[in-house]
Amino acid sequence: MLRWAAVLGIAGFLAGFIGPMFLSDGNQGPMTGLFITGPGGALLGLILGAVAAARGWSRRKNAQMLWSVTGAGVLLTLAAVLPEPRVVADLVEGDIRACRPPQELKASAVAGWREYEAHRPQPTTTDWGVAFDRALAETPGVVLTLGAARERNVIEKRSPWRPPVLKAMRWSEAAGERRYFVAGGDCAAYQPGARSILFVRGGVGYWPPHGAAELLGVRTAGPLPADHGYWAQ
Repeated sequence: MLRWAAVLGIAGFLAGFIGPMFLSDGNQGPMTGLFITGPGGALLGLILGAVAAARGWSRRKNAQMLWSVTGAGVLLTLAAVLPEPRVVADLVEGDIRACRPPQELKASAVAGWREYEAHRPQPTTTDWGVAFDRALAETPGVVLTLGAARERNVIEKRSPWRPPVLKAMRWSEAAGERRYFVAGGDCAAYQPGARSILFVRGGVGYWPPHGAAELLGVRTAGPLPADHGYWAQ
Protein backbone atom coordinates (compact mmCIF):
# COMPACT_ATOMS: atom_id res chain seq x y z
CA MET A 1 0.00 0.00 0.00
CA LEU A 2 2.78 2.43 0.91
CA ARG A 3 4.67 1.73 -2.31
CA TRP A 4 1.54 2.30 -4.41
CA ALA A 5 0.79 5.52 -2.51
CA ALA A 6 4.38 6.78 -2.82
CA VAL A 7 4.75 6.02 -6.54
CA LEU A 8 1.35 7.42 -7.59
CA GLY A 9 1.68 10.40 -5.26
CA ILE A 10 5.12 11.36 -6.56
CA ALA A 11 4.13 10.76 -10.20
CA GLY A 12 0.96 12.79 -9.78
CA PHE A 13 2.84 15.62 -8.10
CA LEU A 14 5.55 15.80 -10.76
CA ALA A 15 3.09 15.60 -13.66
CA GLY A 16 0.82 18.23 -12.15
CA PHE A 17 3.65 20.51 -11.00
CA ILE A 18 6.13 20.36 -13.88
CA GLY A 19 3.69 19.62 -16.73
CA PRO A 20 1.89 22.99 -16.66
CA MET A 21 5.23 24.82 -16.77
CA PHE A 22 5.83 23.47 -20.29
CA LEU A 23 2.31 22.79 -21.58
CA SER A 24 0.25 25.68 -20.26
CA ASP A 25 0.60 29.46 -20.09
CA GLY A 26 -1.19 29.82 -16.76
CA ASN A 27 0.80 31.02 -13.74
CA GLN A 28 -1.13 28.82 -11.30
CA GLY A 29 -0.61 25.57 -13.17
CA PRO A 30 2.01 24.06 -10.80
CA MET A 31 -0.53 24.24 -7.97
CA THR A 32 -2.30 21.36 -9.71
CA GLY A 33 0.43 18.97 -8.60
CA LEU A 34 0.72 20.41 -5.13
CA PHE A 35 -2.95 20.40 -4.19
CA ILE A 36 -4.72 18.01 -6.58
CA THR A 37 -2.77 15.38 -8.48
CA GLY A 38 -0.13 14.80 -5.80
CA PRO A 39 -2.51 14.15 -2.87
CA GLY A 40 -5.02 12.53 -5.23
CA GLY A 41 -2.39 10.15 -6.56
CA ALA A 42 -1.32 9.19 -3.04
CA LEU A 43 -4.93 8.52 -2.00
CA LEU A 44 -5.57 6.47 -5.14
CA GLY A 45 -2.36 4.57 -4.46
CA LEU A 46 -3.54 3.62 -0.97
CA ILE A 47 -6.84 2.35 -2.36
CA LEU A 48 -5.29 0.38 -5.23
CA GLY A 49 -2.52 -0.91 -2.97
CA ALA A 50 -5.13 -2.26 -0.61
CA VAL A 51 -6.90 -3.94 -3.53
CA ALA A 52 -3.62 -5.49 -4.71
CA ALA A 53 -2.88 -6.79 -1.22
CA ALA A 54 -6.39 -8.20 -0.81
CA ARG A 55 -6.16 -10.05 -4.13
CA GLY A 56 -2.74 -11.45 -3.31
CA TRP A 57 -1.12 -10.43 -6.59
CA SER A 58 2.36 -11.72 -7.28
CA ARG A 59 5.26 -9.29 -7.14
CA ARG A 60 5.52 -9.26 -10.94
CA LYS A 61 1.82 -8.60 -11.52
CA ASN A 62 1.81 -6.02 -8.74
CA ALA A 63 4.70 -4.16 -10.42
CA GLN A 64 3.07 -4.36 -13.87
CA MET A 65 -0.22 -2.97 -12.59
CA LEU A 66 1.52 -0.24 -10.59
CA TRP A 67 3.51 1.08 -13.54
CA SER A 68 0.55 0.76 -15.91
CA VAL A 69 -1.65 2.81 -13.60
CA THR A 70 1.17 5.31 -13.05
CA GLY A 71 1.71 5.78 -16.79
CA ALA A 72 -2.01 6.22 -17.45
CA GLY A 73 -2.29 8.72 -14.61
CA VAL A 74 0.61 10.79 -15.87
CA LEU A 75 -0.84 10.90 -19.40
CA LEU A 76 -4.27 11.89 -18.11
CA THR A 77 -2.76 14.62 -15.94
CA LEU A 78 -0.74 16.05 -18.83
CA ALA A 79 -3.82 15.99 -21.06
CA ALA A 80 -5.79 17.84 -18.37
CA VAL A 81 -3.26 20.69 -18.10
CA LEU A 82 -3.06 21.42 -21.83
CA PRO A 83 -4.06 25.03 -22.57
CA GLU A 84 -7.76 25.61 -23.17
CA PRO A 85 -8.94 27.08 -26.48
CA ARG A 86 -9.53 30.81 -26.24
CA VAL A 87 -11.76 33.20 -28.14
CA VAL A 88 -9.62 35.56 -30.21
CA ALA A 89 -12.27 37.25 -32.37
CA ASP A 90 -15.91 37.23 -33.42
CA LEU A 91 -17.52 37.17 -36.84
CA VAL A 92 -20.62 39.34 -37.02
CA GLU A 93 -22.87 39.42 -40.08
CA GLY A 94 -25.52 42.03 -40.70
CA ASP A 95 -26.67 45.03 -42.69
CA ILE A 96 -24.68 48.25 -42.55
CA ARG A 97 -26.88 50.99 -41.08
CA ALA A 98 -24.42 53.89 -41.08
CA CYS A 99 -20.79 54.87 -41.52
CA ARG A 100 -19.47 57.96 -39.74
CA PRO A 101 -16.09 59.64 -39.22
CA PRO A 102 -14.96 59.32 -35.57
CA GLN A 103 -14.66 63.10 -35.21
CA GLU A 104 -18.45 63.30 -35.22
CA LEU A 105 -18.44 61.26 -32.00
CA LYS A 106 -15.55 63.08 -30.34
CA ALA A 107 -17.63 65.41 -28.16
CA SER A 108 -19.71 62.63 -26.57
CA ALA A 109 -16.69 60.34 -26.13
CA VAL A 110 -14.57 63.03 -24.47
CA ALA A 111 -17.43 64.07 -22.20
CA GLY A 112 -17.99 60.47 -21.20
CA TRP A 113 -14.35 59.92 -20.20
CA ARG A 114 -14.24 63.19 -18.28
CA GLU A 115 -17.33 62.20 -16.32
CA TYR A 116 -16.00 58.71 -15.70
CA GLU A 117 -12.65 60.02 -14.47
CA ALA A 118 -14.31 62.54 -12.18
CA HIS A 119 -15.74 59.66 -10.13
CA ARG A 120 -12.43 57.81 -9.82
CA PRO A 121 -10.50 58.09 -6.53
CA GLN A 122 -7.29 59.07 -8.33
CA PRO A 123 -8.04 61.16 -11.43
CA THR A 124 -5.34 61.54 -14.07
CA THR A 125 -4.26 64.72 -15.82
CA THR A 126 -5.19 63.37 -19.25
CA ASP A 127 -6.58 65.87 -21.74
CA TRP A 128 -9.12 63.55 -23.38
CA GLY A 129 -9.63 65.81 -26.37
CA VAL A 130 -5.91 65.76 -27.16
CA ALA A 131 -5.74 62.01 -26.50
CA PHE A 132 -8.64 61.45 -28.90
CA ASP A 133 -7.01 63.48 -31.70
CA ARG A 134 -3.66 61.76 -31.16
CA ALA A 135 -5.22 58.30 -31.29
CA LEU A 136 -7.02 59.07 -34.56
CA ALA A 137 -3.86 60.55 -36.05
CA GLU A 138 -2.02 57.31 -35.25
CA THR A 139 -4.87 55.03 -36.40
CA PRO A 140 -7.40 56.70 -38.69
CA GLY A 141 -10.62 54.90 -39.47
CA VAL A 142 -14.40 55.05 -39.48
CA VAL A 143 -17.21 54.02 -37.17
CA LEU A 144 -19.70 51.51 -38.56
CA THR A 145 -23.18 50.86 -37.26
CA LEU A 146 -24.23 47.30 -38.08
CA GLY A 147 -27.65 45.71 -37.74
CA ALA A 148 -26.47 42.31 -36.51
CA ALA A 149 -28.21 39.17 -37.84
CA ARG A 150 -25.88 36.35 -36.76
CA GLU A 151 -22.47 35.86 -35.16
CA ARG A 152 -19.89 33.20 -34.38
CA ASN A 153 -16.75 32.96 -32.26
CA VAL A 154 -13.29 32.37 -33.66
CA ILE A 155 -11.25 30.30 -31.22
CA GLU A 156 -7.55 29.57 -31.10
CA LYS A 157 -6.57 25.99 -30.32
CA ARG A 158 -3.17 25.85 -28.67
CA SER A 159 -0.73 23.05 -27.99
CA PRO A 160 3.01 23.02 -27.23
CA TRP A 161 3.94 20.89 -30.24
CA ARG A 162 2.28 22.80 -33.10
CA PRO A 163 1.44 26.40 -34.08
CA PRO A 164 -1.92 27.79 -32.90
CA VAL A 165 -4.89 26.83 -35.07
CA LEU A 166 -7.88 29.13 -35.62
CA LYS A 167 -11.35 27.63 -35.90
CA ALA A 168 -14.74 29.28 -36.38
CA MET A 169 -17.58 27.95 -34.23
CA ARG A 170 -21.22 27.59 -35.29
CA TRP A 171 -23.32 30.59 -36.21
CA SER A 172 -25.88 31.82 -33.70
CA GLU A 173 -28.62 34.41 -34.08
CA ALA A 174 -27.89 38.01 -33.14
CA ALA A 175 -30.00 41.14 -32.97
CA GLY A 176 -29.69 44.86 -32.39
CA GLU A 177 -27.43 47.61 -33.66
CA ARG A 178 -23.72 47.47 -32.91
CA ARG A 179 -20.98 50.00 -33.49
CA TYR A 180 -17.41 49.15 -34.46
CA PHE A 181 -14.25 51.06 -35.26
CA VAL A 182 -12.71 50.03 -38.59
CA ALA A 183 -9.04 51.03 -38.60
CA GLY A 184 -7.96 52.44 -41.94
CA GLY A 185 -11.49 52.05 -43.24
CA ASP A 186 -13.24 54.18 -45.82
CA CYS A 187 -16.99 54.79 -45.82
CA ALA A 188 -17.00 54.30 -49.58
CA ALA A 189 -16.45 50.58 -48.92
CA TYR A 190 -19.36 50.35 -46.45
CA GLN A 191 -22.51 51.58 -48.11
CA PRO A 192 -25.70 51.65 -45.96
CA GLY A 193 -27.92 48.66 -46.67
CA ALA A 194 -25.08 46.43 -47.83
CA ARG A 195 -24.64 43.02 -46.24
CA SER A 196 -21.29 42.56 -44.56
CA ILE A 197 -19.36 40.14 -42.36
CA LEU A 198 -16.98 41.83 -39.94
CA PHE A 199 -13.98 40.32 -38.19
CA VAL A 200 -14.29 41.81 -34.69
CA ARG A 201 -11.48 41.96 -32.17
CA GLY A 202 -10.61 43.73 -28.93
CA GLY A 203 -12.83 44.73 -26.05
CA VAL A 204 -14.26 47.72 -24.23
CA GLY A 205 -14.16 49.04 -20.70
CA TYR A 206 -10.38 49.14 -20.24
CA TRP A 207 -8.75 51.72 -18.02
CA PRO A 208 -6.97 53.78 -19.03
CA PRO A 209 -8.19 53.55 -22.61
CA HIS A 210 -5.65 53.33 -25.40
CA GLY A 211 -6.29 53.79 -29.09
CA ALA A 212 -9.22 55.15 -31.00
CA ALA A 213 -11.53 52.15 -30.52
CA GLU A 214 -11.19 52.13 -26.72
CA LEU A 215 -11.64 55.90 -26.54
CA LEU A 216 -14.84 55.51 -28.58
CA GLY A 217 -15.97 52.65 -26.33
CA VAL A 218 -16.34 50.19 -29.22
CA ARG A 219 -14.56 47.11 -30.50
CA THR A 220 -12.25 47.06 -33.51
CA ALA A 221 -13.56 45.42 -36.69
CA GLY A 222 -12.44 44.85 -40.23
CA PRO A 223 -13.21 42.82 -43.34
CA LEU A 224 -13.16 39.04 -43.21
CA PRO A 225 -9.55 37.85 -43.76
CA ALA A 226 -9.08 36.78 -47.37
CA ASP A 227 -7.44 33.50 -46.39
CA HIS A 228 -10.41 32.54 -44.23
CA GLY A 229 -13.24 33.21 -46.64
CA TYR A 230 -14.77 29.81 -45.85
CA TRP A 231 -15.70 31.20 -42.42
CA ALA A 232 -18.55 33.02 -44.16
CA GLN A 233 -20.31 29.72 -44.84
